[in-house]
Amino acid sequence: MSVFDILHKDKMTISRYEKVKKDGITRFEDVEKYTNIACRLSKEKLSNMGDGNIPVVTIAHKIFTDPSIDIKKGDKIVLTEKSGIVYKFIAGESFPYDSHLEVSVKKEETA
Repeated sequence: MSVFDILHKDKMTISRYEKVKKDGITRFEDVEKYTNIACRLSKEKLSNMGDGNIPVVTIAHKIFTDPSIDIKKGDKIVLTEKSGIVYKFIAGESFPYDSHLEVSVKKEETA
């Protein structure tokens, strides 16, 4: 058990859009790169003034995980919080540190 399994109680699955050859045909599809990876979801409220001086509140999401995990911009992340709530994100820029990896993510919205 690593320190990330102890500190990071959320879990994520990461997929990447890649070329896949099946039956002699090459096509692009989502390929699972990592499953059941320990992580921690961080949510930060950001307040701003919108049009007409109306306050606008947005939430910035970040994921923290082990620095050995290779997350690229555009990867799809399905994260399950320890409470059981499931989120879908698109990875933004990753910031590697000696102790952890910090990934800015955008929540995937469905209408």
